[in-house]
Amino acid sequence: GKTFAVLGIALALQLVLVIAFSREPIVLGERLGTLPILFLALSVCAFFGIVWVFAPKYLTLPSFALVPLVWALPFGNAPDHSLRDVRFNTADERPPLAQHFAAWQAELPNERKDNPVFFVAAAGGGLRAAYWTAHVLAAADDATCGEFGRHVYAYSGVSGGSLGIAAYLAQRQVWQQKSAAERCQRGRTDEMRRMLNRDFLAPVAGSLLFAEMTQRFSPYTYLEDDRGSTLARSW
Repeated sequence: GKTFAVLGIALALQLVLVIAFSREPIVLGERLGTLPILFLALSVCAFFGIVWVFAPKYLTLPSFALVPLVWALPFGNAPDHSLRDVRFNTADERPPLAQHFAAWQAELPNERKDNPVFFVAAAGGGLRAAYWTAHVLAAADDATCGEFGRHVYAYSGVSGGSLGIAAYLAQRQVWQQKSAAERCQRGRTDEMRRMLNRDFLAPVAGSLLFAEMTQRFSPYTYLEDDRGSTLARSW
């Protein structure tokens, strides 16, 4: 009886986590953290597997361990991994590079003749690359009243470096709306530190290990966001 009670509690906990990570993966992921989510998934999934072996054996029946796998093949439903809320406009014709650069350069300040032009290349490396890319770019803007970003013609980023560039450019849009005096205040690096100090892997782990894993055994599609869109929304 105690064994069945423990298995029942474990299955109920798994069901609760599946529903929670299907509805609020970001909030729950940030509360729990990546490692606790991983350990929870390993434990409750182990109990889920034990049920198909222990219960039949207890009833003097053969093991039903293959039942979940056989069920998933005809009745399973893979999560939708298509991009959400993304639109690509291919109707607009892009000007030639030389023409575009000349128009961009004409908008630079006229008080100096030797306006510098910068190109930013950010390497990959996960959250570490994102943090240092955004931190360095924000620090350059902090030191120049936001003028550094005006002189960057192009950015190239890979993986975490792309996230750092995207975070920095989003920050520039906000700071450019401020007055000249406010743009000379520091605070950009602190904003980047607060943003990129979060655990972005936890919501992805919860979505993958609970919401998406269970979706593969269900014939009904109940997930509005897969792990990719969850990661994008957490950013």
